[in-house]
Amino acid sequence: MATQTDEQFRMVCPKCGSNSFTVRRDQRTYVHKQQPFELVFSCRCGKQMFGGEIIQKEYDRQKAEWE
Repeated sequence: MATQTDEQFRMVCPKCGSNSFTVRRDQRTYVHKQQPFELVFSCRCGKQMFGGEIIQKEYDRQKAEWE
């Protein structure tokens, strides 16, 4: 489902297939955690993924599928 641009891998939204998404740090998580900033994947279609590990797993899945 990942797109191919000049033989380069680009991650896409797992729900809608577009690359119209952002990955940002959410600063609203509790400061008392070891890692106070949580990564958030947000797409225009409404799909959200929370946590760097979950986003990395989806990236790795798409990259393996692309290769």
